[in-house]
Amino acid sequence: MRSGAGLAQAVRNGLVRMVDRSGRHPLVVVVLALLVAVLSVAATRAWLGIDTDTDHMFSSQLPWRQRSIQFDRVFPQFSDTLVAVVRAPTAEQARATAAQLARKLAADPRLFPSVATPGISPFFDREGLLLLSRHDLDSVLNRMLQAQPLLGPLALDPSARGLFGGLDLLVEGVRRGIDLFDCVAPTRMGRTGTAFTHAGRVNVRNARWRIDPRPLDSDCTCSTCQRFSRAYIRHLFVSDEVLGLRLLSLHNVHFLVSLMRAARDAIAGGDFDGWSRDWLSRYHSGSATTP
Repeated sequence: MRSGAGLAQAVRNGLVRMVDRSGRHPLVVVVLALLVAVLSVAATRAWLGIDTDTDHMFSSQLPWRQRSIQFDRVFPQFSDTLVAVVRAPTAEQARATAAQLARKLAADPRLFPSVATPGISPFFDREGLLLLSRHDLDSVLNRMLQAQPLLGPLALDPSARGLFGGLDLLVEGVRRGIDLFDCVAPTRMGRTGTAFTHAGRVNVRNARWRIDPRPLDSDCTCSTCQRFSRAYIRHLFVSDEVLGLRLLSLHNVHFLVSLMRAARDAIAGGDFDGWSRDWLSRYHSGSATTP
């Protein structure tokens, strides 16, 4: 206990003497403090730093690091490669975004001397199928041949308007075994004033419906057709009332659901061919576009 107390007393006395002498020689203290600060900065610059190269986090003696170093030596063009992964809701959007990003980066050759988008090139667009195995190529060609009746009309107009300009594509799809359809066209076209009916499409903005008391489709059981006339729905669209968009979207969705329900009943009854002929004949009659 005495040795510990004596040590503490000695330290206390030493600090008192140092402070006392510092107060007597302030200039010396300031010079020494500046010297220590300069030496600290110099030491920091010499021995401290930030390394963003993740390769330096691991020893170069590791087997996989040895292989990586050898690869960089053989292929130096890949040693400073940056990989950007583009994610998007659809493959088309990802492709377009990747192409635009590549163009932006290639515009600065000083920072990005070489820019490439794997899989996106005129060569792959033309010759991509040749890179498939024979089995995969046969499978792709068979599926394309089966879908040709559907792809042909869509090739002329690949938009949603082209798809639903002829609902016979849906009927033809059912004929070929397709049992699931997913598209935004019913609501999108409803928001622009187009309604599907059993006798063709109706553009509710047309002036001919200004005083028409009939429903959109006399055979439809949706709440829109049961409660509102063409004239009233036209009034909603002309007045930019959001209710018009909702009513027409509701009708279009109900119409397509009813169409698929009728197709299912026709298949169950063994008369799909006859039903489809009658339905398509009526739909293409164009009676809905007459006053």
